[in-house]
Amino acid sequence: METIGTSLAAWIEKKRSEAMRNGELRTAPKYRCELCHDTGQIIHRTPGSIEITVSECECAIKRRNAMRIERSGLADVMSRYTFAAYKTPDARTTAIKAAALRYVTESCGEWFMVVGRPGSGKTHICTAIMGKLIDGGKNCKYMLWRDEVRELKSLVNDNAAYRERMELLKNVDVLYIDDFLKGKTVSDGDLNVAFELLNARYCSQKRTIISGERTIGAIMDIDEAIGSRIYERSKNGYCFETSPENWRLA
Repeated sequence: METIGTSLAAWIEKKRSEAMRNGELRTAPKYRCELCHDTGQIIHRTPGSIEITVSECECAIKRRNAMRIERSGLADVMSRYTFAAYKTPDARTTAIKAAALRYVTESCGEWFMVVGRPGSGKTHICTAIMGKLIDGGKNCKYMLWRDEVRELKSLVNDNAAYRERMELLKNVDVLYIDDFLKGKTVSDGDLNVAFELLNARYCSQKRTIISGERTIGAIMDIDEAIGSRIYERSKNGYCFETSPENWRLA
């Protein structure tokens, strides 16, 4: 009697044969993965039994993670900005790294925020978090604040396009907002976008990573509703300032 398992095994064998033919029959085909012969599936047969099981090959998992990295928007830097490469010469950076590692494994719906001067390692540690979460199967998205907000505001008269772009940012598993509210002045349009996005992620308890130059106090001075939501989600040990004199904010 044919089972689902045997049907799948037959399909995989058929695909392997097709891959061998494919217009260029080879006596010794070369595969990128010798375990699954590029099918993404490995067949496990039980000796003395007709039963088989099929598992996903490691190469398929790696390909899927590579696609997640590409879609994240951080493919160019993720291999360099890792936890291993993040230097911890003092208590400040040591605490930030420890919190970031804890955030990857323990946080659920909480936010991670690090603020400070340019070149202080904010993007590095946040990208390292993204890399680990992608390895864990999360879909992540990088958002450079000024560029994305400019694009969103340009779509204000195209409601369908605006909604499609905003919904992606609202619903992705993990969103990293870099250079949040950057600039000497912040317009009402910027604040409207910020509140709509962050309030949606706050209510749905989506992991959100934020880096920038403005502290939570400075953000609250601009808009208390936005600042309070960031504080509530990051207050349990996930909010830092990179300046040595005041590096732990919550």
